[in-house]
Amino acid sequence: MDTDTEFSSELELLYNPSNWTRRFSSSKDLLDHFLKVIRETTNWCRENIPCETGIPYGGKKSMKLDIFGASVLPKDAPIFVHVHGGYWQMLDRQDSGYCVPALYAKGFVVIVVGYSTAPGATLPEIIQEIKEACNFIHHWCSQSRSPRSIHWSGHSAGAHLLAMTILLDHHEVSLPQDIPTTIWLLAGVYDLSPLLQTSINDPLHMDKKTANYCSPQFWLDKVNSTSPTRRDLKTFCLDKNCLQKSLAHTRIISVCGGLESPAFIEQNAAFVRTLQNLQIPRVEFILLPNLDHFDLVEKLEREEHSLTRLVIEEETNNDGYA
Repeated sequence: MDTDTEFSSELELLYNPSNWTRRFSSSKDLLDHFLKVIRETTNWCRENIPCETGIPYGGKKSMKLDIFGASVLPKDAPIFVHVHGGYWQMLDRQDSGYCVPALYAKGFVVIVVGYSTAPGATLPEIIQEIKEACNFIHHWCSQSRSPRSIHWSGHSAGAHLLAMTILLDHHEVSLPQDIPTTIWLLAGVYDLSPLLQTSINDPLHMDKKTANYCSPQFWLDKVNSTSPTRRDLKTFCLDKNCLQKSLAHTRIISVCGGLESPAFIEQNAAFVRTLQNLQIPRVEFILLPNLDHFDLVEKLEREEHSLTRLVIEEETNNDGYA
């Protein structure tokens, strides 16, 4: 925590999703279960689904991704890219194949992205890594695939990273305009300033300036309320018309579980409201009942899971967003 920032027990409670479980008697039991399930699922996928693992997309050891199904599915198969959560300080791609089984069975190529974590990397450095991953995947698609659609998914910190890169930064990351795209923002956090008053910030070492710079909500509020400065425009594509044009072929779907922390639900709803106020087309917020922060994605391995069904239905109903 920033030594100049006062600790808040209320924010510590609100921004630790495991505190809100109803499935287990303690946060530890929940996290132990979550890690056991996602690691077992990922190991099963690596052993039973054709995959290429540990593909480097950058120079750092953690900048690798895993691709499932590309060697056996048609060149035009839809692609589902997933960026894991863990508050930028936990988990990695080797824990995060839980989204693979059901979607691969439905004909998706699935890509799981790894990245460096704090304290070994700062949050701005992690954001830069995800930009490189996005561009690597776009290049890979253009060279070896012709997907009929791309779905970008991020959970928790992963949703934040997608918001800071593929959704917001159209100077360094470009969405292909000829491929229908859906961005799934799963229980993300978009205003990082409350984290300054929690232990979550201990390995991140953010100050107020860094928290603002790394907050997609901060940048969208900026363009929603004022004209961006030249410096802002150099940082991100902050012109309203530019955002509308860049996201013209994109659906943005924010999803939370109904048993999520109220702070996460409000952050996701507020982020969607801001995008809608900017007249970004095809933006939606969905609240799925009886799910918490963890089983929202933990159960993606199951075809009958409500979130899995949403992804499959989105692909089935894909009309090119013309």
